[in-house]
Amino acid sequence: MCQDNRCVPRPVEQRAEGTQALPPPSPQQCELQPVYFDFDDHSLRPDARSTLEANVQCMRERNIQKIMVTGMCDPRGTEEYNMALGHRRANSVRDYLQRLGVQRNRIETRSVGEEYATGTDEASWARDRRAEITPR
Repeated sequence: MCQDNRCVPRPVEQRAEGTQALPPPSPQQCELQPVYFDFDDHSLRPDARSTLEANVQCMRERNIQKIMVTGMCDPRGTEEYNMALGHRRANSVRDYLQRLGVQRNRIETRSVGEEYATGTDEASWARDRRAEITPR
């Protein structure tokens, strides 16, 4: 039965005899989102802080106990420099998550530098400059 452009279960008295109500759909699970950085920078922007706050809530909802934070870079700069920058980005995320109450022993960090960079222009390089957060 539809109500306000949404499907809703029929009241018990309107169901055909012998049929059972379907269980309500489970809410869509939240996803841990990456945070993005400015060029040659590891400081957290306001949008990154908001994303991390939402990620902490998601960790609580999904009971995620451990995470991996992977720092990534665009392909500009030397390999060594980008590995170090990736570590600084991952550590910035870890430090902010700790301030939000996530215990340090629940957070692993690593850098992949520019290894997974796919960008070829400024818009796509901006997507390469990130820290990904994944459950462990």
